[in-house]
Amino acid sequence: MAWLEIEGLHRSFGARAVLRGVDLAIERGEHALILGPSGSGKSTLLHLLARLLEPDAGAIRLEGQPITARGDAAAFRRTHIGIVFQEFHLLDALTPRQNLQLVGDACPPGPELPTPEALLDPLGLLDRIDSPVHELSRGERQRVALARAFANRPQLILADEPTASLDPDNRARSMALFFDLCDRMEATALVVSHDPALNAAKAFHSVQLLDHGVLAEAAP
Repeated sequence: MAWLEIEGLHRSFGARAVLRGVDLAIERGEHALILGPSGSGKSTLLHLLARLLEPDAGAIRLEGQPITARGDAAAFRRTHIGIVFQEFHLLDALTPRQNLQLVGDACPPGPELPTPEALLDPLGLLDRIDSPVHELSRGERQRVALARAFANRPQLILADEPTASLDPDNRARSMALFFDLCDRMEATALVVSHDPALNAAKAFHSVQLLDHGVLAEAAP
């Protein structure tokens, strides 16, 4: 039994079937990549895993237990999930430090959480830690969003197009730091992207293709 199991997952919006019987298994500590064009269902899959949406059919299990058995959806996200949203969802009037602190403040008592400095420094943002987010470039905001995903020391990181606004050099650097953070915090990662260049780092344990709601293993 895999640490994270998805079985027969279906999700439609009206008459449009977005996911059609998706099966996926990820072991704890692995980095998994799902590639697919826009509209293939990648973001919908992440939203189902984060319990921002509910499936029409199928099962999602974490450590053999349905994710719905782990408290309400908001509590599940606070204690288990870190999310890198495609559109960031940062609070632009606050600083990077404050955006990360908000996540930590919402967490229940438990293991010591990483400081904003510890998360932002490796991403080259320590000199911007107290600048309002609206003053940052899009690439800088993307790196803040990446750091925020680790602020609650999650078990599972869900990253939606985490390098879409970065040039090739910053993309490679940010993903190397992303994998390092995953390993240091013992977090499992599921990354979805339309960009096959993400696989160039060879740091993913599995790569699969999602198209028209169907998941298939990528060719070597």
